[in-house]
Amino acid sequence: MTAKLLYAQINDMDMVSRPVGRLEADATRGKSQASMAAGCGTGDVWERIVMGLGNEGLGFMEQIGELKQRICLCLLTINNSRMFVVQEITNDRN
Repeated sequence: MTAKLLYAQINDMDMVSRPVGRLEADATRGKSQASMAAGCGTGDVWERIVMGLGNEGLGFMEQIGELKQRICLCLLTINNSRMFVVQEITNDRN
């Protein structure tokens, strides 16, 4: 049973790591776009980048919300697993 719980925790961590990677990629892309705009300095480039960042910002916030939910579920699974292991240990002693 402990192996199943460990497997579930590993899957939970994988579920959290994927959105973290996407968020990191989005943040890096936004940073690159801002650097490019700062280098060019023309109004047209700035306008396009600001519009793009605004649209991506909404998606970024949604991804953060999803990540928060996944982290909460992951922590819940970890806590449930810990309680189960403690029960198993105390039952073995009796």
